[in-house]
Amino acid sequence: MKFNNVFLRQRREELGLSQEKLAEKIKSKHSNVSQWENGKHCPNPTTRTKLARALKCNPGDFVMREEGTR
Repeated sequence: MKFNNVFLRQRREELGLSQEKLAEKIKSKHSNVSQWENGKHCPNPTTRTKLARALKCNPGDFVMREEGTR
């Protein structure tokens, strides 16, 4: 499984949230959001659930499918 950092950034921007506001909503640090969006780190499963709630999406939306798999 690979974390879809592009979806995270796009969804945050669609909702008009800054990285700082998103970090506040999930009780995390702005630097964490930046690292997730830049593909430097991946949030753990608990944090992905918090992100999904804050961004009004499904935690599975953050999963990037590997090429050649279904």
